[in-house]
Amino acid sequence: MKQTLSILLLLCLAMPLQAQSVLTGSVRSAESRQPVEFANVALFRSDSLLVGGAATDGRGRFRLAGIAAGRYALRVSCIGFQTAWLELQCAAGTADLGEITLTPESQRLDEALVQAASLRKTDRLLVYPSTQQLKFSANGFDLLYNLKLHRLWVDPLSQSVEIPGGGAVGFCINGKPAELSDVSALPAGDILRVEYIDRPGLRYKGYEVVLNYILKAKENGGTLLAEAASTLRYTYGGNLGGNFHHKHSEFGFNYGYNYAAHFMMDKHYKREKYFRNDTLLLAREWESREKQGSPRDHGGKLYYAHYRANRHYFNAALRLKRVMQPTRIAVGDIVTQGSPDTTRKEEREAQDYYIPSLELYYDRHLPAGQFLALNLVGTYTTNNNQTGFINRDGSDTLARSFTRKETDRLSWIGEAYYEKQGRRLQFTAGLKDAWSDTRNHYRSPADSRQRVKENLAEAWAGISLRSGKWDTRFQAGMYSQYVNENGHTRWDWSYNLQFQLNYALNDHSSLSLREWVGREYPAWDDLDATLVQTDDLLWSRGNPAAKPYTSWQNKLDYHLQKPKFTLSISAFYGHEFHPFCGEFTYDDGKFILATANQKAFHQLTLTASLQVKLWKNYLALQIMPLFYYNLDKGNTYTHRNTSLSYLGAIMGQYKNWQLTVQARNEFKMLYGEQITYAQAMDLLKLAYRHNHWLFGFVFGEMLGRDYSNMKTGYVSRHYQSYECYSHRDKVVMLNISFTLPFGNKKASGKQQLNNTDADNGILRPML
Repeated sequence: MKQTLSILLLLCLAMPLQAQSVLTGSVRSAESRQPVEFANVALFRSDSLLVGGAATDGRGRFRLAGIAAGRYALRVSCIGFQTAWLELQCAAGTADLGEITLTPESQRLDEALVQAASLRKTDRLLVYPSTQQLKFSANGFDLLYNLKLHRLWVDPLSQSVEIPGGGAVGFCINGKPAELSDVSALPAGDILRVEYIDRPGLRYKGYEVVLNYILKAKENGGTLLAEAASTLRYTYGGNLGGNFHHKHSEFGFNYGYNYAAHFMMDKHYKREKYFRNDTLLLAREWESREKQGSPRDHGGKLYYAHYRANRHYFNAALRLKRVMQPTRIAVGDIVTQGSPDTTRKEEREAQDYYIPSLELYYDRHLPAGQFLALNLVGTYTTNNNQTGFINRDGSDTLARSFTRKETDRLSWIGEAYYEKQGRRLQFTAGLKDAWSDTRNHYRSPADSRQRVKENLAEAWAGISLRSGKWDTRFQAGMYSQYVNENGHTRWDWSYNLQFQLNYALNDHSSLSLREWVGREYPAWDDLDATLVQTDDLLWSRGNPAAKPYTSWQNKLDYHLQKPKFTLSISAFYGHEFHPFCGEFTYDDGKFILATANQKAFHQLTLTASLQVKLWKNYLALQIMPLFYYNLDKGNTYTHRNTSLSYLGAIMGQYKNWQLTVQARNEFKMLYGEQITYAQAMDLLKLAYRHNHWLFGFVFGEMLGRDYSNMKTGYVSRHYQSYECYSHRDKVVMLNISFTLPFGNKKASGKQQLNNTDADNGILRPML
């Protein structure tokens, strides 16, 4: 029900009709007295014609300029609050409307009628989930699956999120980058909204899309979450987490595990051809079954936070990740073309590593719209990796290799972030330094040691200007890389320039153009010249002579948001000058996959995403067609690749039941000489909600197609291959979740930063 307030603010009858007014004010919650962010402020004439509008900032403030003198009606609305109306008499000059309060809206009895909502803000789409979407979501990953955001493919079987056509997806919780496992540990009831950042700047360098989960703050109370999942014959896993709030302090923990049954078996098929001087030297096929022990993956976090709203925030978090991968054995027969004999091959792989880390974070709100954040993360990594193979002809050993590598690494990341917010102008800047000391001990085949010290220093700044329907942003960054490998030093620098131009066509649609150019340098492990044997004929190594390369990207987006449907269209073109990627060579009887600077890489991607509400909030449809073309120009090759794909899903929900069917066809991407396939798949998910319990059933490959984990290949003139891993049977997954919220929530969220170190020797380029 609309709340009508009559306020007479200014009376100046002598002013001419063409005099201009400026209206300012702030919006707060009548219950919690907290600022209401992203409230919609709209001004109407007496004949109901819309004159202007604005959205409140992080402090609940708004400003409307260029208003002619006269009588108006001001509407203030926001998801979760009752709409407020004010009658105004405006004259020339600046008028401060003061504080406008919104009353929280009580939950409707018919929850199925509560719709999801999306709002556009410059670089991101603010998505407020509906009651039904939250109802059938146990955690943040489930909610993302139910939201069906454009350009994203969410797979509940593999628990993965990807962008068809390429590009990395980053995750944040209250503004701080996080892993997907952290998102899976978030209770869905604690999520206020999801910010879909599809126009990320240098703050999120390296990601095509960033998903930021904004949580509801609590005064007292918390949430407990317990979840267990099983693919019956294959894997078992789950999460246990909780957070507790008291006054200005918060305590929290989460623990996740994944366990694979020892009888888990996959089908492995590989077809390969070797060429020498453009003549076929050897062609063979290998089909095997894989058997492994019981892999175990454990991860947990303990954290403490102390905060005062709009003043400061402190967070300390201790994390630990442990992965134990017992020996995996793949055994099968190799059939060689033109030979009646078969040989037998065994591949073995084992891994054991753990990563403890400590994070300290502090931010503070300063006067005049300023914000400062400091972040420090220390990480220690230890990893024991063993790989090998044996080729046999009867009892005779034809070829054999065994590699054992022990790694210890100590790293730390420090960062400072500054922001100055004005009425139309925003300035941001960041400094970051990442340092690591890695010691590799190769115990076999030859005892050798490698020590690598790496330091990455970054500095960037950006400025944004808002003017009417236009929003312009420019960012520039400088980066420095220092690598010392066994006393040999390498130093390089790079830069990134990004320009974005956004235009709001109307209240429902917008256009965005992004231009990006930067200089990329290879990671230190790509520079490692250590020759490693991976097969009886195949070897691999890095290239110390590799040089940085320049990348240029262009992207044009169109977004249309209507109550009944949402349409997004994107066109992307990228050109890499002398990119750094793999190339096969033949040397002294060895086929070697070595990295090198190639001539050029071109990519063109056209995507569209259509979400339609077929019947209120009970039935929805999503369709995503995708066209991909790329041209690879190497030093010794030229490859072209074209793919046309589709992704689709239909979701129905009624009362306590939800049914989703989604499918995709096969899709392939080519970079350098390696082909990566996105496997065709289809699945059905059925969910049932009962009070605090949520039961889910997922059925994969209903149409009889194999559910493949990975399909790859190479198209070199020296080596061609096609490799596929697939499960033996159809996949059925059972998921049970229990969520127990307690205490009072506030409709607000806390922003912060975070840094983590990956396990592959490359420091993550996020924040």
